[in-house]
Amino acid sequence: MTDWFPVGQYLVFQGHTGPKHNVYCIFDTVSRSFEPDLMGANLTFRGDDITTGIYSFWSDVYAYDGTLLASFDLEEGEFISRLEYSGAPTQITAHIFGNRGEWSTTWSPSGA
Repeated sequence: MTDWFPVGQYLVFQGHTGPKHNVYCIFDTVSRSFEPDLMGANLTFRGDDITTGIYSFWSDVYAYDGTLLASFDLEEGEFISRLEYSGAPTQITAHIFGNRGEWSTTWSPSGA
């Protein structure tokens, strides 16, 4: 375990599984049970609402429920280094780092 943090009624435990990837184990303190694990990186939330979670896995960005939100055509050596909500509640910014330096892109997922 490399980190843990609360999100509303949940405790999120982060474990390192490989280069640029983690496993997130999510414990519901009310039902006293674990939710399905998330595999990826850069897990972030809007406020204390676990259902707003977004995370990356390689060049893809997913919603907490596993819905694919975006896929980037990254060059070799590039990776998503950070995700954040920005602007309107449905806008997401992905920060990407690689041989060209760091750049970012902001979008609103379809259906959001």
